[in-house]
Amino acid sequence: MKRNYIYKLTYDIPKGDDVYSSFLLGFFDKKTRVQNAIEQYKTLPGFKENGDCFNVCRYFVKRRKVEKIYCLNHECFSEKEDVYVVTDCGIYFTEKKALRKLSRLKNEYPFNLFVDGFTVDTCEINKMEWTEGFDLY
Repeated sequence: MKRNYIYKLTYDIPKGDDVYSSFLLGFFDKKTRVQNAIEQYKTLPGFKENGDCFNVCRYFVKRRKVEKIYCLNHECFSEKEDVYVVTDCGIYFTEKKALRKLSRLKNEYPFNLFVDGFTVDTCEINKMEWTEGFDLY
């Protein structure tokens, strides 16, 4: 039986000890599509100057065809570390499942300290999310 995967592509810029600025670049259904996306990103401002910051995570999926997914994240400001902390709380194949997980997490520490920090983002598979590049300042 063939295994099906979804690949999450991020761009993670080190900012200090265990601190990164991480940008979601897309989800893809094949390794070759991830590699093609990386090559395209490397031609854009910001990415081409720092080509070694790409990160790929692979997720096993039971479904054969996935067209979009729902990303559950939590963001809050850490005064202790003077940074925004973004926690990836999972990817889901229905918005209902993402919202169900959100309703459980908002009662758990440390998420319960800032319950307004949750977002559920819809991401299309095989779509590059950040196509304009960026400036480092």
